[in-house]
Amino acid sequence: MNAWTIYLLLKLDVLLGVAKAFTILAGGCCAASTIVLIASIVDNWYPKYKKVYKKIIIPSILTFLLAGTIATLAPSTKQMCAIYLIPKIANNEKIQNIGDKSLTLIEQKFEEWVDDITKKIS
Repeated sequence: MNAWTIYLLLKLDVLLGVAKAFTILAGGCCAASTIVLIASIVDNWYPKYKKVYKKIIIPSILTFLLAGTIATLAPSTKQMCAIYLIPKIANNEKIQNIGDKSLTLIEQKFEEWVDDITKKIS
């Protein structure tokens, strides 16, 4: 893993924040545009501004959907670290041997402890 990858990994939370901000802004634009669109249809001045609505509403909806998808599906920095590191740790034989050695050591110490207690009791 090079320095650029580590930098991007640490900036995932910033990316999520930006995506959430764009989602909120685009959602607000969609809501405001929809309210104005309904008012224009009711007051019958929609045909004059039909092109303007399309220029505002379509990009707002697309931005809302794209930013919302990114904000929902993109992992945070902690999640991405777990996704990257857990398989490497699980497949590392040195780490697996440490667990086996620790278990063996604990079993030996437990047996010694039990032997000492049984000697004191008898």
